Amino acid sequence: MLKTVSKPGVTYVALQNGLDNEELIADIFGKGNTLRIVVNYAGNLIDNGRVRMSFFNAPNYIGMIDSKAEKKARTLAKVITEADLETEFTHEIKKYEWEKIILNAALSPVCALTRRTMRQMMQLKDTRNLAEGILREGIEVAAANGVHFKPDFLEFCMDYLDKAGHHRTSMHVDIEKQNPTEISFINDKIVKYGKAKGIPTPLNYTIVSLIRGSELPEYLGA
Repeated sequence: MLKTVSKPGVTYVALQNGLDNEELIADIFGKGNTLRIVVNYAGNLIDNGRVRMSFFNAPNYIGMIDSKAEKKARTLAKVITEADLETEFTHEIKKYEWEKIILNAALSPVCALTRRTMRQMMQLKDTRNLAEGILREGIEVAAANGVHFKPDFLEFCMDYLDKAGHHRTSMHVDIEKQNPTEISFINDKIVKYGKAKGIPTPLNYTIVSLIRGSELPEYLGA
């Protein structure tokens, strides 16, 4: 649909959660017309035109697939920063994508399955331990695929999630509204990248299975 109204020279920016979604855009509109932003703030719509920001772990990051789009990416980073949403240009956008999906994988589906906020899940010992286990799987898979983080990255992730507040994750909202979720681009990416390297990811696999079960329409039989 969008392709039919697209004009030459238009730049498309991927802001969705997940890994590799900018590749899908680039396949249609070209790498030179595609940018990727990793967003580190979250909020919920509370009224028409009103959004409550739950947290902002600055900065956001913006990058590109093709070096020809670097000037566009740097310009957009400046514009967004001037709007008080600090955003940095990076040549390593894929690394920040991995960082974000590892973080999202740890709590977004857990909150969706329990219908609780991120803070509630981090305050409960059982779900906090589950989040840590999911993080460990994601970090191992990322490393096997050439994406390495600092030695204290696990502690960074736990601290990041502790600061999330009473935020209802997008996957939580999708499940409540019976909309398709982002699970294929988050936990399932970890499962698939892990499988390709021979790394088992039982926690992520279980989470994917449960979310897909939750996406099924309600049984209306007699």
